[in-house]
Order: sequence, then C-alpha cells, then structure tokens
Amino acid sequence: MTTSDKAPNDRLTVFGYEEDPRRGFPKKSMRLSRTDTLTVSVQIINDGGETNMHSHTGEDEAWVVLSGRVRFYGRSSTSESGEELVGELGPREGIMIPKAVPYWFEPVGDEQLEILRVSSIDRSIRGERVNYQPLKDWQIDHELGGRDATAAERT
Repeated sequence: MTTSDKAPNDRLTVFGYEEDPRRGFPKKSMRLSRTDTLTVSVQIINDGGETNMHSHTGEDEAWVVLSGRVRFYGRSSTSESGEELVGELGPREGIMIPKAVPYWFEPVGDEQLEILRVSSIDRSIRGERVNYQPLKDWQIDHELGGRDATAAERT
C-alpha cells in the first residue's frame, strides 16, 4: 500500500511501499504519509543519486537506513573542502538533522540504498531548501530547486 495523500489528524493511518527493483534512475522519493506537522517518506537511491550540500529551514529530519549503506556529510570550518564525514550508516542506523543544518549524503557500495525520512515541520518558519552547492544534474532534471545560500548562511 502506498499513499501520498495527507493523513487526517483524527485517525490512525496505515502506510507502506512496494520495492522498486529498477536501477536505471539515480533517486526515487516516495511520500508515504503526512499530517500538518509530520512527513514520512522513503528514498531509493542508486549510484549517482547523491545530493548536494543543502539544508531545510523549517524541518527537523530523522533518517534511518532500511537497506544498503550511506555516508552523511556536514559542513566543517576546519577541513580544506569545507565539509566532513559525519557518519557511515548501515541498516537500522540513523541520523538526526536539525532544521537549517547543512548536509549531503551518498550511497556506498553496490547495494541499492533504501532510507526512511521522517521530518517534523515547523509552521512558524518559512520552509525552504537552501543550496550550499550547485544542484546535481538529476536534481535539475527533477526540478528540486531551492535557493542559493546567502553569504551569512555560508559563514
């Protein structure tokens, strides 16, 4: 069972997703359920499906690996590249990312990455995707958009 409709706030909602064995795409995102303040989705990521360094201004996020492996990177003021490896995660391991904290991730190895994303939406803040690096080609093709980070956000 899959659903992308908003769940009512007054009843329990069952959701799920079907495995997609195709490997001809870099990344596929499936929204499973959402309410006014919570979104649950799964991303299936193949080689080339890594993200750019970005943040979400109005969302706290938790990511949990369902299958495969992933490396998460954050910003660093001490490394020459301006980023650092935060962790390499496998099944049943996760990471919490507070709103407005820049990150990016990439799949590791040959196994297809399936990763659960749970995000809590802060409606008191304008929710935006802020890009600290240019979008990848596949992100442009899928019109992910967002805005470039300001000079103040880059410091």
